[in-house]
Amino acid sequence: MKTYLVGGAVRDRLLGRPSGDRDWVVVGSTPEAMSALGYTPVGKDF
Repeated sequence: MKTYLVGGAVRDRLLGRPSGDRDWVVVGSTPEAMSALGYTPVGKDF
């Protein structure tokens, strides 16, 4: 499983600004495996 920080948090980091939120993309896992690791589903996809 690999996780990548994406979205506005990346933009803010590049511009040296504080970021109020973080969005992540997860590759190489299933919702069941992520739940077993303690991740909490948020939204319709996970």
